[in-house]
Amino acid sequence: MKVRHCSLNEALLKELSDEELVAMARADGSSGAVVELMSRVSGFVGYKAAQFAGAALQDKQDFQQQGLIGVLNAIRTYNADKGAKFSTYACRSAINSMISLYEQQNK
Repeated sequence: MKVRHCSLNEALLKELSDEELVAMARADGSSGAVVELMSRVSGFVGYKAAQFAGAALQDKQDFQQQGLIGVLNAIRTYNADKGAKFSTYACRSAINSMISLYEQQNK
């Protein structure tokens, strides 16, 4: 029975908007909401990480991890009243985190 309950929750999370998921993640620390938000932007983060890293797989993984840290930061700091969609804000935050890593590596 418990597995069906988890599947139902996952299906419900997929139907919520990014902004609703952010509110859930902040209100009760819903790990399901955080995982869903991360999965929604993970393709973009992986694409950008590959651009920063070039051909080195290890570097790509480092940039991808740094980008996901940026997404976690975006969940914590997002303000819907500023007029931007969460996905836009999260992707920009991920890029900024990767830029910081790039600058640290190239000092």
